[in-house]
Amino acid sequence: MARHESGSLLGLLFGQLDVAAAAGAVTDTDLFGAYIKQNVTNTEWIVAALGGAAGQLRTVQSVSAAVEEDAYQQFAISLMDIDTGAIALADIDITGITATIEKSTGGAAFSAVGLTPIVFGKANGRVFIDYRFLAAEWAAGDVYKIEVSGITATVGGDTAYVPAMVWSNLIVEQGDISADTDPQVMGRAQMAATTIDLNQALGAYVLFTGATQAVVLESLVVRCPNIIGGGALTSIAVATDDVTPGVIIDALSGAVANLTAEAQLSWSGDIYIPVGTEIELTIGGGAHGVAYVCDVVAKYRAVVSGGALT
Repeated sequence: MARHESGSLLGLLFGQLDVAAAAGAVTDTDLFGAYIKQNVTNTEWIVAALGGAAGQLRTVQSVSAAVEEDAYQQFAISLMDIDTGAIALADIDITGITATIEKSTGGAAFSAVGLTPIVFGKANGRVFIDYRFLAAEWAAGDVYKIEVSGITATVGGDTAYVPAMVWSNLIVEQGDISADTDPQVMGRAQMAATTIDLNQALGAYVLFTGATQAVVLESLVVRCPNIIGGGALTSIAVATDDVTPGVIIDALSGAVANLTAEAQLSWSGDIYIPVGTEIELTIGGGAHGVAYVCDVVAKYRAVVSGGALT
């Protein structure tokens, strides 16, 4: 099968066929086979014209993460051949690499002044650096920017050019990272759990106490054990110990007739719980007579970060 000359554009695009070598009459089978073979030739020519095997290179850049001051952070570019996998170390060339790291403080222009230079290395399938953001050079609130270019790789004998990469994000303190996941952050849902044995004398018993900062109670549930309420016990009630109590479960809802095996008494709403305010369960009538341990769970949110029920 004849190969196209580089100037034979129409033949390349529309599948010019070379059937001159066919002996005798040219059959439909001859034409079909020639068409398929010529399309393969065309495809190979196009691939070569567009850079050959270099087009098989794939790159993946690591994330631009927020970094704690004085911590290490890895920045990496993964290099893969879509046919064979990771590019071998020997086929990765960083001799022409350009890598810079710059800092912006308070919205000012980025500058590399006073920063430890960033030097990338290589391994099978990647170019990377484990960079330390020294506390002497970086402070919370700074923004870093890393730019890398000039990396090449050999893929199937052809040279592939790795796209320029940029990373940028904030420098933070450990406290900032912790706050992002701390349930005591203002407005974030929290849970508190306790137990109480109803085999006790008539009176009020503390379930939870507001601590550190005020919270808003959103729901509360009391789950009975696998036993029916009885003995001298006539009811339970849950409320705050305020001068005007915030009623959560009243004695009617908590009547002993409702304290069946594994029964659940629940409430939802909004009650403000200042620091020092108690949420109490009151036993009506008297002791149950045998152990009757209930689980109590409250859901709440801090009004100011740090608020909790203890």
